[in-house]
Amino acid sequence: MKKLITGFLLLWLLLGCMINGVAEECVLRGFDENYGYVYVLFGKYPQSIDGGEFGDTQQSWRWRLHYSKHKERGKNKESGLSLKNIDADPILWRVLSVDEERVYLCSEYILFASELDPDKKDYETYEGWFKETKLWRTLNKNFINTAFTKKEIKMLYEDKDYGRVYLLGTEDLNNRKLGFGTNKRRKAWSTEVAIRMYGTYVYSTDSGCNSPYWTRKTSSHPGAGICIKKDGSVGYYSCMYKEQGVRPVINLKPDSYEISSGSGTKDDPYVIVPAQ
Repeated sequence: MKKLITGFLLLWLLLGCMINGVAEECVLRGFDENYGYVYVLFGKYPQSIDGGEFGDTQQSWRWRLHYSKHKERGKNKESGLSLKNIDADPILWRVLSVDEERVYLCSEYILFASELDPDKKDYETYEGWFKETKLWRTLNKNFINTAFTKKEIKMLYEDKDYGRVYLLGTEDLNNRKLGFGTNKRRKAWSTEVAIRMYGTYVYSTDSGCNSPYWTRKTSSHPGAGICIKKDGSVGYYSCMYKEQGVRPVINLKPDSYEISSGSGTKDDPYVIVPAQ
C-alpha cells in the first residue's frame, strides 16, 4: 500500500509538470528505489571536445589511449588542446537527498583529475582532513568560479565542515537510501575533457571504461586517501596520485532556485535557475 501511494504521488507531480508546460510547480526529491534519481542541470564546465557522449562506452577508452600517446611524448595533455578554446557544457547532477536545509547534488560524471595533495608528509601532518587539501582549495576557488556565476554561487549552501563544493563521503557511498551501497552503483565515468585534458585514468573495456575517483575521507594507510576503484569497491591511493577522478558534490538552498524546464529524467533533466 505504501509503495502504491508513493507511486500515485510521483505520478501526480509529473502530471502537474506536464499540464503547466514547465517544471516550476515540481518539487525535487531524493533517490527513490522504485523510480531512481531525479536529474538536474546547473552550472557549466568544459566537458566535451569533439561532441563525444559520456558514460559506459568504449569511447572513454579511446580517449584514454589518445592521452597516453601524448603523455609518453612528455606532455601532460594532448597537444593543441586548451580549456580556453573549449565551450562549457551544462553540468548534469543527481539529486541524492532533499530536506528543509539543503538539496544534496552529486555530479553524474567525473569532471577532472587531481591529486588530493602534492605533499605526502604535509597530508599526514594535518591527518588528511579534506578541507586542508589542495583539492579542496581547487574545488572552492578555481572550480566554483569556473562552473558557476556569482548568482549561482549564492545559491549554494555552505557546509560548516566542507564548504560549498566537496566530495562524496564513504558514508554516502555505502548508503542505499542515496542510491549507492553496492559496487556497481558506485561506479562513475569521466567526461572527454577529464580524460584528454586532465589525464583521468580509465579502466579497460572489460571493466566498463569507468574511472577511479576520490572521496573526502582519508585512509588509515599513511599518506593515502579513500577512493572508488575499478570494480566500484572502496579502496585507497596515495594522496599524490594525479590521475584520480574528481566527482564534485554541492548543496542548493531550498528557496534559492526555480525549475525552468525539463522533466527530471537523465535524458531530459530539470533546468535549475536562480529564484526570482
